[in-house]
Amino acid sequence: MLIKKAEDQVLPFQSTLFFDLPELHQLSAQHFVNTHFPLSRHTPPSFNRVNKNILRIAYISPDFGQHPVSYLTAELFELHDRNQFEVFGVSLSNRPDDPYRLRIKNAVDRWLGNPPINN
Repeated sequence: MLIKKAEDQVLPFQSTLFFDLPELHQLSAQHFVNTHFPLSRHTPPSFNRVNKNILRIAYISPDFGQHPVSYLTAELFELHDRNQFEVFGVSLSNRPDDPYRLRIKNAVDRWLGNPPINN
């Protein structure tokens, strides 16, 4: 099969519609991840806690930017009580900065993610 030879790619969830072989589902998912989410070459962040009385919250999304998720959650990131919470934004995409992405970057205490791509 072309999927086994890595010559063709089926989206992971769609693969479950086309065939009932778990090993092909896994191969499809692995090809997708390797193609769309290469390993980051960035130095891992350090997480030394300064204040142990503050709860850390990380929001993780590939959709920070002009996207319905951002429209609904941008204010949420801004409203956390910084005396009680340290807020992280973890971006799984490297989409270009746009007004909503910049708003979220400014609303969180720490931003972790790939640098934006240039259009």
